[in-house]
Amino acid sequence: MLSVFRSGSFGSIILLILYFPTAASNYFFIYAPAVVDGIPKNARGPLIPDKGYLVQHIRGGVYWVVGQAFQTMFLVSTEGVIVVDAPPAIGKDYLKAILEVTDKPVTHVLYSHEHLDHIGSSGMFPKGAVYIARKRVADILSTAKASATVGSSLPPIPTKTFKKKLSLTVGNQTFEMAYHGLNHSPGNTFIYLPKQKVLMFVDVVYPGWFPFDELGYAEDVYGFIKVHDTILKYNFQTFVGGHVTRLGTRKDVLVQKQYMSDLLSAANEALITPEVVHANNDPWKDKNEYIKNVTQACVNIMVKKKWTEKLGGSSILPSNCHKMTTTARIDPLLSARLPS
Repeated sequence: MLSVFRSGSFGSIILLILYFPTAASNYFFIYAPAVVDGIPKNARGPLIPDKGYLVQHIRGGVYWVVGQAFQTMFLVSTEGVIVVDAPPAIGKDYLKAILEVTDKPVTHVLYSHEHLDHIGSSGMFPKGAVYIARKRVADILSTAKASATVGSSLPPIPTKTFKKKLSLTVGNQTFEMAYHGLNHSPGNTFIYLPKQKVLMFVDVVYPGWFPFDELGYAEDVYGFIKVHDTILKYNFQTFVGGHVTRLGTRKDVLVQKQYMSDLLSAANEALITPEVVHANNDPWKDKNEYIKNVTQACVNIMVKKKWTEKLGGSSILPSNCHKMTTTARIDPLLSARLPS
């Protein structure tokens, strides 16, 4: 449980108290991050206007749109507009954002991956648009449509697919799409604009913020950690991560890479916590207590490393620790760093 208290004498200092009750005892820790209104300065993005979204030019005809903690991008070419994703949280404001920039039609729609929180509103684009994604994404959507009930609304199935890599030029603009292995989801795709040096890769790096709940629901935690190195192999200046309120840089990727390294170390150290067994004939209760204790130990280690002062959204830290500790406990690729 998270409690937040504002100290009147210190104005903007936020005290966060995390409380983990267990069958055996109660665990507390208290910290006061050197932040303003609970959010570190480096986590803050541009203010969102009252209309609910913001559209800004990055460079070379590339624009990003942000609203409701989601972000995406589109590319204006001489032949039309190339859009990436269509988060329902932004919805038709995406179309308004495009119209603020150009009256050219949307000709191509790129899917970053298969998750509906990012592509759920993709059906609003012109019927003649070319939808492009990794073949695995198309297969998942096809399976979903085949079993969908009447009235279900799913995004259009991609009409152009690839397995590993795709490079395409539309008018005066070129984009590259590539799959580099499992991390967040089976379809998670790198979308790179070489001329503008802009890279979009969704649900992995959260510039200035802790990764979302359970590490963004990563399907492969080992792959999630390793993909930071893959990101850094790209020659990019600007990073679009799909979430939070600002764009990213190479430094943001390096910071999160260090965070993930510290999180894995903290998880493996926390897993040394003795497992308590009670003679109550309820093994799941014992196991649940152990998991809570290990999670708490991981959180305490990360707080000592001052990550709650470096990144925004510290209330999500216990969830990150839970994901890492429960995975490291069973995954040999992660538990290899356990002390002997």
